[in-house]
Amino acid sequence: MGRRIVYANRRIEEGEEIFATYIPLLHGHEARQRRLDQYGFKCTCDACALETEARQTSDQRRQDLQKAFAAFESQLTLSVPQSVVGKRKARKNADASTQLVQQLEEEGLADYYVKAYHIAAIAHARIEDWKPATLWANKGFETSLLADPNARSAGARELQALTNHLIIKWNDQLRRNTSSARFDMSDTLADVKDVDGRRKTPGTRLIDRDQRVRTKPMRVLVLGMCRTGTSSIRLALQKLGYKTHHMDAVIEEDPTQLPYWQEAVEVTFFPDQERQVHLRGQPPYGRAEFDKLLANYDAVTDFPCALYAEQLVKAYPDAKVVLTNRDYDSWARSMEDAIWWVFGSRLSYFCAATNLAPWPLGDFIRFNHAYFKAHSNSQYRNSPEAKAAFDKHYASVRSIVPRENLLEFGPQFEWEPLCEFLGKEVPNEPYPWANDGQAMKKRVRGLWALLAVYAGGSIGAPVAMAWAAWRWRDTISGFLGSILRRN
Repeated sequence: MGRRIVYANRRIEEGEEIFATYIPLLHGHEARQRRLDQYGFKCTCDACALETEARQTSDQRRQDLQKAFAAFESQLTLSVPQSVVGKRKARKNADASTQLVQQLEEEGLADYYVKAYHIAAIAHARIEDWKPATLWANKGFETSLLADPNARSAGARELQALTNHLIIKWNDQLRRNTSSARFDMSDTLADVKDVDGRRKTPGTRLIDRDQRVRTKPMRVLVLGMCRTGTSSIRLALQKLGYKTHHMDAVIEEDPTQLPYWQEAVEVTFFPDQERQVHLRGQPPYGRAEFDKLLANYDAVTDFPCALYAEQLVKAYPDAKVVLTNRDYDSWARSMEDAIWWVFGSRLSYFCAATNLAPWPLGDFIRFNHAYFKAHSNSQYRNSPEAKAAFDKHYASVRSIVPRENLLEFGPQFEWEPLCEFLGKEVPNEPYPWANDGQAMKKRVRGLWALLAVYAGGSIGAPVAMAWAAWRWRDTISGFLGSILRRN
């Protein structure tokens, strides 16, 4: 970053000398001094200038801190333990994480604050104590902003995403625990700050805390429904030089975006009474919000973007619009075979309602439920309502896009009409065909199998859980590989 950030944990007087270190601060005094001897330097900082007894206490504390960090390394996961023993251990770890922070602050080791706050957030999330988990994550994010004010580093982005994720969990918990529909988070969010340091006001949207900016103009909007050749046209657009947003970009590249798309569905399509409490009265997503969510993309296809056809056309009036087509009956069979059956199952609703599925699966399920609720009032089968929603979507796109700016594409897909419409040269190769029906079915079966494993464990069936995990081990492994992979 071209600069060194110095953290001060007390007031610095004018003219006072500032010490900086390039050695591990968790080592004891003698070990630290041996590292400095090679430079001919004798340290006289407050810690090194302590009397013998106090210095020994400091050394022991640093040794304990070093061991604590090592012990927590294997536990930095958001999965909630299901067994009695696991829950008891997680509770002890949450207490230990708080002690870790206290000891660090007592020792004044500011270089390790962010790491400790992160550990405390994860440890409390594992026992579903969402309030301290959220506050610890946000404290880590605030501290990281001292060195990275625009939250551009991977660490700052990770803590921001974690804070957003935990806010949602905390709000869900509060909503379940209150019988008042008028409950709000005015007091509970009093200690959570925005990126710019302002206190987070009740009802602030996640997107309002995001600092991304558009890096390229939006050029192509592919607004056909999913399972209408959207994966193939994504490959085609990439071949033509476009960076194309697709549901796979959310699942595989950055699942931390799922809560943003969930929020977008709620504030754009749901009435107040059906939204999460903190989103009531909040405005829908428009150009400013999509510029953040789609900052690095100049083309979109598949869902979630297809749901926002009207909003995206209004936000990007100069973008070319492509409408991928497919016969409804063929589309419905594909949806039933690959998508509808799992998201419409009682198992998926059970896991979503009980927060059983670990991150990011729980967010993925809840987002899909919200998406199909907005699209077709939660129709997960071939029905008159599903067909009406399908037809309405296509009629809406055709009604809002000028004919000269719209390409009806498919069910036969070829390079020539697409390239002519976009003003691109035709590639010297066949149009890509991503027949991902089988891959999608395998992925969704993996999701269902994984949910079955978690549900079995939650209702006290460890033997069934172990058998299911073994029985579907290949399917689950393939699903996790696709859902958690980072490109």
